[in-house]
Amino acid sequence: FVLAMVQLHSSAFEFVVKKVSRWMEPKFALAMAKLDGSAFEHVAKKGAMWADADFVLAMMKLNGSALEFATKKVVMWTERNFVLAMVQLNGTALQFAGDDLRQDKEV
Repeated sequence: FVLAMVQLHSSAFEFVVKKVSRWMEPKFALAMAKLDGSAFEHVAKKGAMWADADFVLAMMKLNGSALEFATKKVVMWTERNFVLAMVQLNGTALQFAGDDLRQDKEV
């Protein structure tokens, strides 16, 4: 309901309760951040969604500071396509890549 209201009337975002568990749900958090850039500050900064490559990439495209909250010691940092995309969005992401990728000249 909340998401639908904000989609219909973006001004409704100011009335959204910011401290609810929905902000820990990847779909909700991402959708809200896409609708209103200021919503990123309300997205839960901890949780399993920050270890999900698709979620992290999508958030990075919306807000470069999302890198700070991405889980650093997970498999996604050993996946070449993920690391390439992250480095294109924020060059400092290379420091979190697996050893092989940090030494890869194409990355």
